[in-house]
Amino acid sequence: MFKGDNPKAVEAFHKSLEYSEKLDDKRSMAYLHISIADTYSLMENNENAEDYYIKGIQLLREQADSLNLASALLNVGDWLFNNGKYEKALDNFKESEQIFEKINYRTGTAYSLGNVGMVYARQGKDSLSEKNINEAIKILEQLEDHYGISEYLTYLSDIYIDKENYDLAFKYLENSLELAQKNKLKEQISQANYKLHELYDLTRKPELSLTHYKNYVIYRDSIRNIEGVQKMANLETQKEKAVNELQRQKLKNNRVIIYATAGATLFIGIFAFGLYRRNTFIKKTNAIISKEKERSDHLL
Repeated sequence: MFKGDNPKAVEAFHKSLEYSEKLDDKRSMAYLHISIADTYSLMENNENAEDYYIKGIQLLREQADSLNLASALLNVGDWLFNNGKYEKALDNFKESEQIFEKINYRTGTAYSLGNVGMVYARQGKDSLSEKNINEAIKILEQLEDHYGISEYLTYLSDIYIDKENYDLAFKYLENSLELAQKNKLKEQISQANYKLHELYDLTRKPELSLTHYKNYVIYRDSIRNIEGVQKMANLETQKEKAVNELQRQKLKNNRVIIYATAGATLFIGIFAFGLYRRNTFIKKTNAIISKEKERSDHLL
């Protein structure tokens, strides 16, 4: 999946699904259905994506797994939103909001509210859109999730650019850039500058467009340099983890422990794939879900 070889990814997920079915591991079956659906979505195979999303959600409901059900609903809503099925997306986002609210997951509530706002923006309901986005941003500000806020503002500007409402687009982009600069979020500074470059070009202000493009290039190159260093560091970390994992597995001959380890690895892996392809608000939600499950397992 990371390499973009989606047919092989689907094949591997299906093979995993066969094993989980043999073990009658309903929870793993649910996660795998969502992952298969995500992969089909990347392949723009919407018919299969919808089938597997429906089955994955159904399995999660049977498990009474509120936390992961809410996350899956966000993923499905995101897919529906990207395919222009706004009413269905709205239903998913609102249900996820209710679940997150019930179990007191404020970050999940924030992202659900924000997603609802995105749908309203697409439907031309600007006042409702701003109301939900502002509520989401208010929560994210309390949680000091500046990256998520900046992402929301930049993404929202795209919608208003498409609608040729340039005044609102400028407003959101300028707020996003200001927030990103204040918190030294280089990726967001780069994205906001690029969008402002495009917007000034659309409104025929070439000098300002060029200024923002230059800023975009500066921060883009800076990010690439950082990513290069991080990749080298990550390679060493991965090698060390691989050695440690091999040694650890050699000591574990008990079948039950092996199954438990495999299940935990599957859980983390599936949500890692979700993090890779989803927007930042879903990335944040899934990260919290993984941490909460680890904490719950530890308590148990």
